[in-house]
Order: sequence, then C-alpha cells, then structure tokens
Amino acid sequence: IYENPRSEIIENNNNNLNLFSILFGHPLDTNFSDTTNNVHNSFILMHMRSGLWFLLFLVLVTYSLLKNYFQNKLFFACFLALIIRAFLDTTIFAGSSFDFIFIYLMLFSIYINNRC
Repeated sequence: IYENPRSEIIENNNNNLNLFSILFGHPLDTNFSDTTNNVHNSFILMHMRSGLWFLLFLVLVTYSLLKNYFQNKLFFACFLALIIRAFLDTTIFAGSSFDFIFIYLMLFSIYINNRC
C-alpha cells in the first residue's frame, strides 16, 4: 500500500499535539516520519516549530498584504507570489535560509506605506 510521507508527518504531528505543543510547537529535533521530515509547506512547518505564536506572524503578513494591495501593487504582487510559493516549499519561513528576505520586504513595505 502506498503511503504519502507528507500525510504521515501531518498525521503524526496531529496525534502528538498537547497543550504545550499547540502553544509553543514541537522541539526542533522532533521527527514525525521515518522516511522524510519535509512537509513541503512553510505554514505547517512554522506551526510545528513555533505553535500558536505563528498566528502573530500571519496577522502581520495579512496586514502587510492588505496595506500593499491598496497602496503599492508591486509589493502586493511580490508578497502574494512569495506566499503562494510558501504553500509549496519550506524555504520561506521557520528558520530557513530565505525567511529574512520575506520579513525584510514585509517590514520595509509597511515602513514605506506609512511614510506616504
């Protein structure tokens, strides 16, 4: 029977949820699969690593998207492309190599939009 490793990771994550892991995430050395630990989704990975604190980050992302939609279409298009990419890969959030670029662009766009 074919098993999808990503589904196994998500199912094992959900089965191991407790109050602490919901609020603060799982320890970084936690492995939810024997075959792979790559869920190919930055949002799921960020929740696994930081718990509900990730919601604060999502609020900031949503605020930035909405503000840019009305004030700066170029930043809006860039953020939307990055967010869509985040659903397909783990290179945007959760301590990856490229999360600082996304956070810098998001904060810079808020700064620029507040100056105008």
